[in-house]
Amino acid sequence: MDDNGSAETLTVAADKLGPEAKRYYKAFTLAAEKHTDKWYASFNYT
Repeated sequence: MDDNGSAETLTVAADKLGPEAKRYYKAFTLAAEKHTDKWYASFNYT
């Protein structure tokens, strides 16, 4: 950011970061369902 408060895009080439620049993603999903004769509810959180 400059001192004007607006965000700027910074692009760095992968070869400048070296071989250690790898991303790993992990996810966890929590799900719950409940139903009765009158109603049904389903909740998901990732």
